Amino acid sequence: MFSLHFRVYNHLILCKFCALFVQEITGSQVGMGRKAKDETITVAEGVYLKDKDGVFHAYFRLAGKQFRKSTKTSDLTAAKLLALTWHREALRKADAGEEIEKISFARLKRSYLEHIKRQAKHDHHLGTIDRHFLPFFSKFDDISKIKKADILDYTKFRTAQGEQAPTPQTINRENTVLRQMLRYAVDRGWLKVAPTITNESERLTWRRRRHFTFEEYRKLYRTAQKRIRQLKDNPLTKRQYEQRKLLLDYILLLANTGLRVDEAKTLIWRNVDWESKTLLLENAGKTKSKRRVIMRDGAYQAIKRIQDRRVEFLEKKKQPFDVNEKIVALPNGTPVASLKKGFNELLTACRFKYNTIFEKHALTSLRHTYATFRLTTRSGNRASVRALAKQMGTSEKMIERHYGHDVVEDYRDELAG
Repeated sequence: MFSLHFRVYNHLILCKFCALFVQEITGSQVGMGRKAKDETITVAEGVYLKDKDGVFHAYFRLAGKQFRKSTKTSDLTAAKLLALTWHREALRKADAGEEIEKISFARLKRSYLEHIKRQAKHDHHLGTIDRHFLPFFSKFDDISKIKKADILDYTKFRTAQGEQAPTPQTINRENTVLRQMLRYAVDRGWLKVAPTITNESERLTWRRRRHFTFEEYRKLYRTAQKRIRQLKDNPLTKRQYEQRKLLLDYILLLANTGLRVDEAKTLIWRNVDWESKTLLLENAGKTKSKRRVIMRDGAYQAIKRIQDRRVEFLEKKKQPFDVNEKIVALPNGTPVASLKKGFNELLTACRFKYNTIFEKHALTSLRHTYATFRLTTRSGNRASVRALAKQMGTSEKMIERHYGHDVVEDYRDELAG
């Protein structure tokens, strides 16, 4: 009799336990309706569910950090089982010293770009990530799995892209972006240690930047003038005529200030100080440069001609002059985004000869020409490396490495004394 009562008692206890378990998993007793959407559902101590737009999200805290993950289901019982499973796995990883949360490369990209969105480097980093990193690293749904071997594989992948392999200088610039991304992941606690990214040797591929010699620059200038005269009296080519005049003045502006191409595009009339013959750069170009640039007379006269053409157009329309308009624009006020096509046509007209594509001049060659002429001029004072660095918004090291096209003959006056 006693044994029978004991078995009945145990059976009742077991039934009670099962009922509690069912209640914990389902979140309800028999006949109880589902909880309100905005209510937090306790799954276990420290583990919770919240209904967001009909799908349950699991929450828990561990090691002082909150973790959240969508269960991708609207079934409460299934969501609770998933939440408990994830929580137990996180506890196991924490005890084993492993990374608790999986962070995909795509999520790292979003978070990193949000972190630097107000910095000058944002656009450059965004382009580098999208063009080069994502095609290779997007397969990683857990960045903690990226190892040194994967970095080496990426370098092979990158050098195989395109018709020509990128130079070590290019690879190193891009790897700087990747290095900063992974360092950010370490700072966020998503990585314990970032994989090592070594620099490629640049010694055998380093090249000075192409500039115009004095003879080449004179030919460029005279050919541009000739091409303008060819269209002067043809009313059918008036727009092309104005474009060629703007191109010549643009060339003079770059070659007599050392401005970067993207910096010149940001100039507005308010930036011109006519009295001191200076230009004020405000968050200009990809470097977001802020500096005052001194104009040589060639640049000053070029900007004055652009302004005169604009004022003449406005007077005919009886419209006021707006100091907030872009300088590099046609007389009707239309800004010109790129003069690259016209410049290449001018180079063709000059009949310059190039052995390789790397030797061909570009609009940036005018900046390099400015630096070289200022370092090697035989008429007037030569600029110091420090002065050029201030004017051009770069470092003295970059001036010496890329713009020093001088040879000993350039210093005959000083050395022959």
